Amino acid sequence: MPSHDTNFIFPFSYSNLRVHLGTSKQAEVLFSYLENLHAKSCVLESEYIDKDYIIDYQKFYSRSFDNPGQFTKRLHFFTNRLTPKYFKKLIETCNKRTYNNLKKYYLGFVVMKPIKDAMNQPFIGRTIIKTYPPDVNGNRRVFVTSRYNVSLFGFPLAIESLPFQTQDEGVSKCATIALWSALQPLIDTFDIIRHSPAEITEVSTSFPTLARKYPSQGLAWEQMAEYIRSLGLDIEPIDAQYENEDTIQTAIMLYVNAGYPLIAALQIYKGSGEFEGRHAAVISGYRQDNNGNLKEIYVHDDQICPYCKTLPSPDFKNWYNEWSKDGKK
Repeated sequence: MPSHDTNFIFPFSYSNLRVHLGTSKQAEVLFSYLENLHAKSCVLESEYIDKDYIIDYQKFYSRSFDNPGQFTKRLHFFTNRLTPKYFKKLIETCNKRTYNNLKKYYLGFVVMKPIKDAMNQPFIGRTIIKTYPPDVNGNRRVFVTSRYNVSLFGFPLAIESLPFQTQDEGVSKCATIALWSALQPLIDTFDIIRHSPAEITEVSTSFPTLARKYPSQGLAWEQMAEYIRSLGLDIEPIDAQYENEDTIQTAIMLYVNAGYPLIAALQIYKGSGEFEGRHAAVISGYRQDNNGNLKEIYVHDDQICPYCKTLPSPDFKNWYNEWSKDGKK
Protein backbone atom coordinates (compact mmCIF):
# COMPACT_ATOMS: atom_id res chain seq x y z
CA MET A 1 0.00 0.00 0.00
CA PRO A 2 1.26 3.55 -0.67
CA SER A 3 2.15 5.92 2.13
CA HIS A 4 0.14 9.07 2.78
CA ASP A 5 2.53 10.92 0.46
CA THR A 6 0.19 11.48 -2.49
CA ASN A 7 2.76 12.74 -5.00
CA PHE A 8 1.93 9.63 -7.03
CA ILE A 9 -1.42 11.18 -8.05
CA PHE A 10 -1.37 13.99 -10.60
CA PRO A 11 -3.51 15.53 -13.35
CA PHE A 12 -3.27 14.16 -16.88
CA SER A 13 -1.27 16.65 -18.95
CA TYR A 14 1.50 16.57 -21.51
CA SER A 15 4.02 18.17 -19.15
CA ASN A 16 3.25 15.62 -16.42
CA LEU A 17 3.27 12.64 -18.75
CA ARG A 18 6.54 13.43 -20.50
CA VAL A 19 8.38 13.22 -17.14
CA HIS A 20 7.56 9.50 -17.05
CA LEU A 21 6.78 8.44 -20.64
CA GLY A 22 9.45 10.59 -22.28
CA THR A 23 9.13 12.25 -25.68
CA SER A 24 9.53 9.31 -28.07
CA LYS A 25 7.15 9.11 -31.03
CA GLN A 26 5.25 6.29 -29.32
CA ALA A 27 4.88 8.37 -26.14
CA GLU A 28 3.58 11.34 -28.14
CA VAL A 29 0.98 9.28 -30.01
CA LEU A 30 0.00 7.43 -26.83
CA PHE A 31 -0.63 10.75 -25.11
CA SER A 32 -2.94 11.79 -27.97
CA TYR A 33 -4.77 8.47 -27.78
CA LEU A 34 -5.36 8.86 -24.02
CA GLU A 35 -6.42 12.46 -24.57
CA ASN A 36 -9.07 11.21 -27.04
CA LEU A 37 -10.28 8.82 -24.32
CA HIS A 38 -10.70 11.87 -22.03
CA ALA A 39 -8.07 10.90 -19.46
CA LYS A 40 -8.08 13.32 -16.53
CA SER A 41 -5.88 11.75 -13.83
CA CYS A 42 -2.83 9.52 -13.39
CA VAL A 43 -1.73 7.26 -10.56
CA LEU A 44 1.92 6.19 -10.50
CA GLU A 45 3.37 2.98 -9.11
CA SER A 46 7.04 3.94 -8.88
CA GLU A 47 8.38 0.40 -8.26
CA TYR A 48 6.46 -2.26 -10.16
CA ILE A 49 7.54 -5.80 -11.04
CA ASP A 50 6.36 -6.56 -14.58
CA LYS A 51 6.43 -10.25 -15.49
CA ASP A 52 7.49 -9.74 -19.11
CA TYR A 53 10.26 -7.31 -18.28
CA ILE A 54 11.60 -9.33 -15.32
CA ILE A 55 12.08 -12.36 -17.59
CA ASP A 56 13.78 -10.19 -20.23
CA TYR A 57 15.93 -8.69 -17.46
CA GLN A 58 16.95 -12.15 -16.22
CA LYS A 59 17.83 -13.36 -19.72
CA PHE A 60 19.69 -10.32 -20.99
CA TYR A 61 19.72 -7.00 -19.12
CA SER A 62 20.97 -8.34 -15.78
CA ARG A 63 24.23 -9.24 -17.53
CA SER A 64 24.70 -5.93 -19.34
CA PHE A 65 27.40 -3.47 -18.29
CA ASP A 66 24.84 -0.77 -17.56
CA ASN A 67 22.46 -2.77 -15.36
CA PRO A 68 19.09 -0.95 -15.43
CA GLY A 69 17.59 -2.83 -12.48
CA GLN A 70 14.54 -5.04 -12.28
CA PHE A 71 11.89 -2.46 -11.36
CA THR A 72 9.60 -0.71 -13.82
CA LYS A 73 7.11 2.13 -13.34
CA ARG A 74 3.41 1.73 -14.02
CA LEU A 75 1.04 4.58 -14.80
CA HIS A 76 -2.74 4.14 -14.42
CA PHE A 77 -5.21 6.47 -16.14
CA PHE A 78 -8.71 7.59 -15.13
CA THR A 79 -11.41 9.74 -16.73
CA ASN A 80 -12.34 11.41 -13.43
CA ARG A 81 -10.28 13.99 -11.55
CA LEU A 82 -8.61 12.11 -8.71
CA THR A 83 -7.37 14.13 -5.77
CA PRO A 84 -5.00 13.13 -2.97
CA LYS A 85 -7.90 13.48 -0.51
CA TYR A 86 -10.12 11.20 -2.62
CA PHE A 87 -7.45 8.52 -2.92
CA LYS A 88 -6.43 8.74 0.73
CA LYS A 89 -10.06 8.20 1.74
CA LEU A 90 -10.29 5.19 -0.55
CA ILE A 91 -7.15 3.64 0.92
CA GLU A 92 -8.12 4.27 4.53
CA THR A 93 -11.83 3.38 4.42
CA CYS A 94 -12.26 1.15 1.33
CA ASN A 95 -15.48 3.06 0.72
CA LYS A 96 -17.64 1.02 -1.69
CA ARG A 97 -19.03 4.01 -3.57
CA THR A 98 -15.59 5.54 -4.08
CA TYR A 99 -14.15 2.20 -5.16
CA ASN A 100 -16.98 1.66 -7.69
CA ASN A 101 -16.20 5.07 -9.18
CA LEU A 102 -12.55 4.06 -9.42
CA LYS A 103 -13.56 1.00 -11.47
CA LYS A 104 -16.04 2.95 -13.58
CA TYR A 105 -13.51 5.59 -14.68
CA TYR A 106 -10.51 3.29 -15.20
CA LEU A 107 -8.80 3.48 -18.64
CA GLY A 108 -5.90 1.06 -18.11
CA PHE A 109 -2.16 1.35 -17.60
CA VAL A 110 1.23 1.82 -19.24
CA VAL A 111 4.46 0.21 -17.99
CA MET A 112 7.70 2.16 -18.45
CA LYS A 113 10.86 0.06 -18.59
CA PRO A 114 14.06 1.38 -16.95
CA ILE A 115 15.97 0.89 -20.22
CA LYS A 116 16.46 3.71 -22.74
CA ASP A 117 16.59 3.95 -26.52
CA ALA A 118 19.29 5.60 -28.64
CA MET A 119 17.67 9.00 -27.97
CA ASN A 120 17.71 8.35 -24.20
CA GLN A 121 13.95 7.88 -24.06
CA PRO A 122 12.37 5.13 -21.92
CA PHE A 123 10.93 2.11 -23.69
CA ILE A 124 7.21 1.57 -23.25
CA GLY A 125 6.50 -1.86 -21.80
CA ARG A 126 3.28 -3.84 -21.37
CA THR A 127 0.41 -1.46 -22.03
CA ILE A 128 -3.26 -2.34 -21.60
CA ILE A 129 -5.52 0.57 -22.54
CA LYS A 130 -9.24 0.78 -23.23
CA THR A 131 -10.35 0.66 -26.88
CA TYR A 132 -11.95 3.54 -28.78
CA PRO A 133 -15.57 4.17 -27.69
CA PRO A 134 -18.54 3.47 -30.03
CA ASP A 135 -18.56 5.62 -33.16
CA VAL A 136 -20.72 8.77 -32.82
CA ASN A 137 -22.23 8.19 -36.28
CA GLY A 138 -23.38 4.71 -35.40
CA ASN A 139 -20.65 2.97 -37.42
CA ARG A 140 -19.69 -0.44 -36.06
CA ARG A 141 -16.36 -0.74 -34.26
CA VAL A 142 -15.05 -4.22 -33.45
CA PHE A 143 -11.87 -5.02 -31.51
CA VAL A 144 -9.99 -8.13 -30.45
CA THR A 145 -9.99 -7.95 -26.66
CA SER A 146 -9.68 -10.09 -23.56
CA ARG A 147 -10.36 -9.24 -19.93
CA TYR A 148 -7.25 -8.37 -17.91
CA ASN A 149 -7.38 -8.08 -14.15
CA VAL A 150 -5.33 -5.31 -12.58
CA SER A 151 -4.38 -4.70 -8.95
CA LEU A 152 -3.86 -1.07 -7.98
CA PHE A 153 -2.46 -0.97 -4.43
CA GLY A 154 -4.62 -3.99 -3.63
CA PHE A 155 -7.81 -2.71 -5.31
CA PRO A 156 -8.99 -5.09 -8.09
CA LEU A 157 -9.70 -3.40 -11.42
CA ALA A 158 -10.23 -4.82 -14.91
CA ILE A 159 -9.88 -3.70 -18.51
CA GLU A 160 -10.96 -5.17 -21.87
CA SER A 161 -8.13 -4.68 -24.33
CA LEU A 162 -5.26 -6.17 -26.36
CA PRO A 163 -1.78 -5.74 -24.81
CA PHE A 164 0.80 -3.55 -26.53
CA GLN A 165 4.47 -2.70 -26.05
CA THR A 166 7.37 -1.36 -28.08
CA GLN A 167 10.40 -3.27 -29.28
CA ASP A 168 13.43 -2.64 -27.10
CA GLU A 169 16.15 -3.68 -29.60
CA GLY A 170 17.92 -5.78 -26.98
CA VAL A 171 15.67 -8.84 -26.81
CA SER A 172 12.94 -8.02 -29.33
CA LYS A 173 12.24 -6.46 -32.71
CA CYS A 174 8.88 -5.75 -34.36
CA ALA A 175 8.27 -9.40 -35.33
CA THR A 176 8.74 -10.57 -31.74
CA ILE A 177 6.39 -7.89 -30.39
CA ALA A 178 3.79 -8.67 -33.07
CA LEU A 179 3.84 -12.34 -32.00
CA TRP A 180 3.68 -11.39 -28.31
CA SER A 181 0.67 -9.12 -28.82
CA ALA A 182 -1.25 -11.28 -31.30
CA LEU A 183 -1.02 -14.40 -29.14
CA GLN A 184 -2.23 -12.79 -25.90
CA PRO A 185 -5.97 -13.44 -26.48
CA LEU A 186 -5.22 -17.05 -27.49
CA ILE A 187 -3.41 -18.02 -24.29
CA ASP A 188 -6.52 -19.09 -22.39
CA THR A 189 -8.49 -20.20 -25.45
CA PHE A 190 -5.88 -22.74 -26.54
CA ASP A 191 -4.05 -23.17 -23.23
CA ILE A 192 -0.70 -22.11 -24.68
CA ILE A 193 2.32 -20.96 -22.70
CA ARG A 194 2.69 -17.21 -22.10
CA HIS A 195 6.16 -16.17 -23.26
CA SER A 196 7.90 -12.85 -22.66
CA PRO A 197 9.45 -11.10 -25.69
CA ALA A 198 12.90 -12.50 -24.80
CA GLU A 199 11.48 -16.03 -24.62
CA ILE A 200 9.74 -15.58 -28.00
CA THR A 201 13.05 -14.47 -29.52
CA GLU A 202 14.85 -17.37 -27.85
CA VAL A 203 12.44 -20.01 -29.15
CA SER A 204 12.16 -18.45 -32.61
CA THR A 205 15.92 -18.25 -33.12
CA SER A 206 16.27 -21.94 -32.28
CA PHE A 207 15.03 -22.43 -35.84
CA PRO A 208 17.74 -22.05 -38.54
CA THR A 209 19.17 -18.53 -38.88
CA LEU A 210 22.54 -16.85 -39.28
CA ALA A 211 21.50 -14.01 -36.97
CA ARG A 212 22.57 -13.82 -33.33
CA LYS A 213 19.99 -14.31 -30.58
CA TYR A 214 20.72 -11.21 -28.41
CA PRO A 215 20.78 -8.33 -29.18
CA SER A 216 17.89 -9.28 -31.40
CA GLN A 217 18.33 -8.72 -35.13
CA GLY A 218 14.71 -9.53 -35.93
CA LEU A 219 12.93 -12.66 -37.09
CA ALA A 220 12.29 -14.01 -40.57
CA TRP A 221 8.69 -14.75 -41.51
CA GLU A 222 9.53 -18.46 -41.52
CA GLN A 223 10.79 -18.22 -37.93
CA MET A 224 7.59 -16.46 -36.89
CA ALA A 225 5.52 -19.24 -38.47
CA GLU A 226 7.60 -21.97 -36.84
CA TYR A 227 7.28 -20.29 -33.44
CA ILE A 228 3.47 -20.35 -33.76
CA ARG A 229 3.58 -24.02 -34.80
CA SER A 230 5.81 -24.84 -31.83
CA LEU A 231 2.89 -23.79 -29.61
CA GLY A 232 0.62 -26.36 -31.24
CA LEU A 233 -1.14 -23.77 -33.41
CA ASP A 234 -0.96 -23.16 -37.17
CA ILE A 235 -1.09 -20.21 -39.54
CA GLU A 236 -3.12 -19.22 -42.58
CA PRO A 237 -1.08 -16.95 -44.86
CA ILE A 238 -3.06 -14.53 -47.02
CA ASP A 239 -0.95 -12.92 -49.76
CA ALA A 240 -2.24 -9.40 -50.31
CA GLN A 241 -0.30 -9.14 -53.59
CA TYR A 242 -2.44 -11.80 -55.23
CA GLU A 243 -5.75 -11.49 -53.39
CA ASN A 244 -8.41 -8.96 -54.32
CA GLU A 245 -9.51 -6.22 -51.95
CA ASP A 246 -12.76 -8.01 -51.03
CA THR A 247 -10.81 -11.06 -49.82
CA ILE A 248 -8.55 -8.91 -47.65
CA GLN A 249 -11.46 -7.01 -46.09
CA THR A 250 -13.41 -10.22 -45.50
CA ALA A 251 -10.41 -11.88 -43.84
CA ILE A 252 -9.89 -8.91 -41.52
CA MET A 253 -13.52 -8.79 -40.45
CA LEU A 254 -13.92 -12.57 -40.04
CA TYR A 255 -10.79 -13.06 -37.95
CA VAL A 256 -11.37 -10.00 -35.77
CA ASN A 257 -15.01 -11.05 -35.24
CA ALA A 258 -13.73 -14.46 -34.13
CA GLY A 259 -11.36 -12.80 -31.63
CA TYR A 260 -8.15 -13.57 -33.52
CA PRO A 261 -5.72 -10.76 -34.38
CA LEU A 262 -3.94 -10.84 -37.74
CA ILE A 263 -0.22 -10.21 -38.13
CA ALA A 264 0.41 -7.90 -41.07
CA ALA A 265 3.69 -8.44 -42.93
CA LEU A 266 4.48 -4.95 -44.21
CA GLN A 267 7.01 -3.35 -46.54
CA ILE A 268 8.02 0.23 -45.76
CA TYR A 269 9.11 2.62 -48.53
CA LYS A 270 10.58 6.08 -48.27
CA GLY A 271 8.84 9.02 -49.93
CA SER A 272 11.27 8.68 -52.84
CA GLY A 273 10.02 5.14 -53.43
CA GLU A 274 13.19 3.54 -52.09
CA PHE A 275 12.60 0.34 -50.13
CA GLU A 276 13.40 0.88 -46.45
CA GLY A 277 12.66 -2.46 -44.81
CA ARG A 278 10.17 -5.03 -43.60
CA HIS A 279 7.92 -4.52 -40.64
CA ALA A 280 5.33 -6.49 -38.66
CA ALA A 281 2.23 -5.11 -36.94
CA VAL A 282 -1.01 -6.53 -35.56
CA ILE A 283 -4.48 -5.80 -36.94
CA SER A 284 -6.51 -5.50 -33.75
CA GLY A 285 -9.85 -4.07 -34.90
CA TYR A 286 -11.88 -2.33 -37.58
CA ARG A 287 -14.64 0.20 -38.24
CA GLN A 288 -17.49 -0.64 -40.60
CA ASP A 289 -20.07 1.79 -42.01
CA ASN A 290 -23.82 1.20 -41.96
CA ASN A 291 -23.61 -0.47 -45.39
CA GLY A 292 -21.11 -3.07 -44.16
CA ASN A 293 -18.07 -1.50 -45.86
CA LEU A 294 -14.70 -1.57 -44.09
CA LYS A 295 -13.68 2.07 -43.55
CA GLU A 296 -10.84 1.91 -41.06
CA ILE A 297 -8.66 -0.69 -39.35
CA TYR A 298 -6.92 -0.42 -35.99
CA VAL A 299 -3.35 -1.60 -35.69
CA HIS A 300 -1.03 -2.40 -32.79
CA ASP A 301 2.24 -1.07 -34.26
CA ASP A 302 5.19 -1.04 -31.87
CA GLN A 303 6.60 1.98 -33.72
CA ILE A 304 3.38 3.99 -33.22
CA CYS A 305 0.83 3.03 -30.56
CA PRO A 306 -2.01 0.62 -29.78
CA TYR A 307 -5.17 0.90 -31.90
CA CYS A 308 -3.46 3.14 -34.46
CA LYS A 309 -6.11 4.35 -36.94
CA THR A 310 -5.24 3.15 -40.42
CA LEU A 311 -7.08 4.13 -43.61
CA PRO A 312 -7.04 2.58 -47.11
CA SER A 313 -4.67 4.33 -49.54
CA PRO A 314 -6.55 3.78 -51.85
CA ASP A 315 -7.28 0.23 -50.59
CA PHE A 316 -6.15 -1.94 -47.69
CA LYS A 317 -3.23 -3.29 -49.70
CA ASN A 318 -1.76 0.14 -49.03
CA TRP A 319 -2.17 1.97 -45.73
CA TYR A 320 -2.36 5.57 -44.59
CA ASN A 321 -1.43 6.17 -40.94
CA GLU A 322 1.37 7.65 -38.83
CA TRP A 323 4.02 6.18 -41.15
CA SER A 324 2.45 8.20 -43.99
CA LYS A 325 2.66 11.40 -41.93
CA ASP A 326 6.41 10.78 -41.74
CA GLY A 327 6.62 10.58 -45.52
CA LYS A 328 6.77 6.78 -45.61
CA LYS A 329 4.57 4.38 -47.61
